[in-house]
Amino acid sequence: MTLKGNLESAAISDRGLNEKRPENEDSFVEIPASGIFAVADGVGGAKAGEVASQMAVEILGEAFANRSSIEDAQDVMLSALEQANASIYRMSNDVEQLSRMATTIVALHLEGDVATIGHVGDSRLYRVDSAGTLHRETADHSMVAEEVRAGRMTEEQAETHPGKNIISRALGAESTVRIDLQTRLVESNSIFLLCSDGVTRHVSDAEIADVLSHIRSPHDVCSRIKEICYERGAEDNLTAVVVRFNPAETLDTALKIGDDIAANFLSIPDLDEATITTARRRDDDDLLNLGPLPRALESAGKERGDRSVLGKLDADLSSSGNSETLDLEHQPVEIVTVASDLAPPTTGHADDPSPSITATEPMQAEKTYSMSNSSGAGESAAATGSMAFAAAALALGAILGLLAYHYLLRSAQSSSSLEPSSTPSANQPLSAFEDLRREVEGDPRLFLLKNPQPEDAEDYYLTGRAHVLLGDFPNARTAFLEAKKLLPGKDPANARVLATDLAIIMSIMNDTAVQTALRSEISAGRPAADPNSNTNR
Repeated sequence: MTLKGNLESAAISDRGLNEKRPENEDSFVEIPASGIFAVADGVGGAKAGEVASQMAVEILGEAFANRSSIEDAQDVMLSALEQANASIYRMSNDVEQLSRMATTIVALHLEGDVATIGHVGDSRLYRVDSAGTLHRETADHSMVAEEVRAGRMTEEQAETHPGKNIISRALGAESTVRIDLQTRLVESNSIFLLCSDGVTRHVSDAEIADVLSHIRSPHDVCSRIKEICYERGAEDNLTAVVVRFNPAETLDTALKIGDDIAANFLSIPDLDEATITTARRRDDDDLLNLGPLPRALESAGKERGDRSVLGKLDADLSSSGNSETLDLEHQPVEIVTVASDLAPPTTGHADDPSPSITATEPMQAEKTYSMSNSSGAGESAAATGSMAFAAAALALGAILGLLAYHYLLRSAQSSSSLEPSSTPSANQPLSAFEDLRREVEGDPRLFLLKNPQPEDAEDYYLTGRAHVLLGDFPNARTAFLEAKKLLPGKDPANARVLATDLAIIMSIMNDTAVQTALRSEISAGRPAADPNSNTNR
């Protein structure tokens, strides 16, 4: 049994009890580190079927083991299965002993809570959700299954039909093949079973649901499936891969941790000194409160000519809105500290807790002169009046001086704070990109009108971001996928920034419930657009 992150898996493959089948022509791949699992059931007799099934799972496993972070899982799976088909077909034509070889395949890739499923033939994928409900995620490519789907045969008739094992599609049977592909969101505690028809000919869907629902360990599930098949004769090779998707840290928790880290980066202690920092628009604060973005659109399996792809989000509007947090990782913001040479004066402002300065008369001096003698009362009174006037004038002058000092000092500080650091940007293109991103946040609709034809990865990213802010998630996903395709041609430093952003966005863009919440947050948190104005907010 293998444990990797939130995936737990096990596999079993056995020749069975049928003496007419001395070779095990089934193969499987189980690579939790790459999130790829598959079962292939070879056909062709002798060693041919074994060669075909082994080629298929090896090509698929290698493709995902070497997959880059910006490659879409569904694209990788399609390409690998098409390559496997071409390789098997070519070898069957080149080597006479392998002329009849082909293979079925069913493949599952799990990344986060997004599952990508591909299959050809009658090997199956089952999923039991957290509520214990069984879902058959694949439709057999066999003669009787197609008759049942067409309504010309019942399920009961198909079970006893002599041609029930004749498949209508397989890898390597023709030069090209139609591959059923789908992508869907899965819940924690879901469990998957990939198996060959050697399992399903002996174990019914109801029994599979019971085993997957009541046995937690993938290893024990595999053992029980083999036990049932052996009890019923094990007439064919049997192979099963079981994968459990365990609970992982919720997105809300992850985003909260990210917000805490961002806060630590951006918080500056109050040391009673004037500081110059990078200003953040109010729109950025609005976006920080939007919460997690979208997570899932469920799509039915479709064939190669009409593949259905799910929307995955990330603008991580939490990190994208607070763009300075991302900048700090690659391009630290310079904090310039300007310390005042003079202590700020004590003033009489209402918001200043220090005492106010007011004018007071020197009453003790007046008493001293008035008590000297009665004959000089007039002179004393005159002297007292003069001194009182002088004291009042002195106090008034002091107040005016302090007020002038206070406002002149504040003006000088304000003037200096408006002069930003002249340190040049180490990455001018990225700085320009950040300006454009703020333009998108200011008025996404205006941005789309001004930029109707995106050309490079940055353009498509910004277009996708604008669609997200407008609540248009299908068009946002299309734009983000185009941005991913164009990333390899970008400057490596900038490509890494975009790749990280896109990975976050795509990983959280598949949940319709979150999309609804996001639309509500956007409409509640952003000011309504003035139809008579096209200025950015």
